[in-house]
Amino acid sequence: MPDFYTKLCFDLACAPEEADRLVAAFGVTGATTELPPALAGWFASPDPTDPLSGIAVFYDGADAFDVGAWILPIEGGVRIWAQGDPQLVAIAEFIRTLAPSVLPVGFTWCNDCSRARPGAFGGGFALISAEGCDFNDVSGLLEDAMEAARG
Repeated sequence: MPDFYTKLCFDLACAPEEADRLVAAFGVTGATTELPPALAGWFASPDPTDPLSGIAVFYDGADAFDVGAWILPIEGGVRIWAQGDPQLVAIAEFIRTLAPSVLPVGFTWCNDCSRARPGAFGGGFALISAEGCDFNDVSGLLEDAMEAARG
């Protein structure tokens, strides 16, 4: 049985307060019952009885919060990396919401598989702006390029 992985690694240059907010957001897990103080006021809760409902929208219906990536404060910002099943939407939306000074910005990822499986390899990118996040994968880019080459 093959194992599938999504991997990413990038440095994000941001202000110290933005780095602190991102670190706090990546720390919200299934065991968290309320927003950390560093995130107060950054995620409006559509459900007043659930203080985490403002973050929950980024997890696409998951039962628990786990961004599936690590974050490390570095000089001038943060390093974000993952190997497994990172929540790409959550990562991008955290950056868009909590580090507005860096926008527009983006990151790339690769898809990998432990065995040779057609369609199991590839990757993509997230383009993050103040207006939203745009996700594209290499399969779609290749399809567009092939269609353009065919005329």
